[in-house]
Amino acid sequence: MKRINWLDSSRGAAILCLIFIHYVGALESRDFISYDLMNIIKSIFRVATPYFILIFGFTFSIVYSNKLVTWKAVRELYSKLTYRLFLVIIAREVIVLGSAIRYPELKEQLLSILLYQEFSKTGEILTFYFFAILFAPITLFLMRQKHKANIAFILFLYSFSYLIGSTYNTQFTGMWFRFLFYDVCALIPFFSLLMLGMYFGMLYKSKSSDSERLITFSAIALVFFISGLFILQFLTNTPILTLAESTLKTPPHISYLLIYSALSIFISGIIAIVSTKKILPKIFFSFLDIIGRNSLLSYVLHYFLFMATPISILIFGNKSSTGEFFTFIFLMFIFFGCIYARDYIKTNKKQEFHMDTKVSKLE
Repeated sequence: MKRINWLDSSRGAAILCLIFIHYVGALESRDFISYDLMNIIKSIFRVATPYFILIFGFTFSIVYSNKLVTWKAVRELYSKLTYRLFLVIIAREVIVLGSAIRYPELKEQLLSILLYQEFSKTGEILTFYFFAILFAPITLFLMRQKHKANIAFILFLYSFSYLIGSTYNTQFTGMWFRFLFYDVCALIPFFSLLMLGMYFGMLYKSKSSDSERLITFSAIALVFFISGLFILQFLTNTPILTLAESTLKTPPHISYLLIYSALSIFISGIIAIVSTKKILPKIFFSFLDIIGRNSLLSYVLHYFLFMATPISILIFGNKSSTGEFFTFIFLMFIFFGCIYARDYIKTNKKQEFHMDTKVSKLE
């Protein structure tokens, strides 16, 4: 199957949503934006975590579903993913060290956090990502074998894990219980979302035309969104505030997953249409593509944007909201330059490898 050009852009959009939701609060605290408008913005950009997980499952399915036809292929894929797993762990540790700079009170717990005796207050989505990569090959292999049972199993896995997670406050207190079922990007309920992304990837590939795909996924997004809003109305009288404060994320409530899955499909659909029809300049998608192809590095670097505050104080001599803002933008350009440089080197290495392979075949 030929490369799907908008997928990298969608991954880039998911990463940018994660970055934005981590720093958007600074706009309110510095009087750049009102409280009510901030809640509306937050309620939309809370899509970040579900979108990141859903697009990972979708991409993994698109890339590997036709390759994982035997157990041998599964074992070979694991050998290729070992280095990626190592990088994810290193990335998590770098974020923990960076968090200790930002939050000095964490220094007393630093060693225990680095050794996974405690969880960090930042970056633990990478712990989820590690286990997601670890379980993804065998999960996708089994899903290929049991097409008709996929949705039923995903629903069972989610329902079972949510039922356990929802009892957290009264029955369980263990750290790893929290990670498996409750918060810290709860592994099992969110992994069911990843499996849904895999299912969507297989569904996408089963359709013969883009128009058929558009109709299918538009219908899914519409049903998900309406269902999620309907359920949400019974849970709270302040739906915008509830979504903005992400109170339904621990553990992830079905309305939370339905609404943000629908929004994820909508965002990727818009990206796919705009990219395919060439409505926006190519450079816009080049930017998203680079972020998407280097998602791990992008995610790690964004945790160091907090350095805008001490740097601006050092430069301007006092704390200035405007100075912080421009320093923040400057750091973003610096970090993107690093990401672009890595992407350029990586792309050139791949091109050289393919050229060498062609030459060797000709010889």
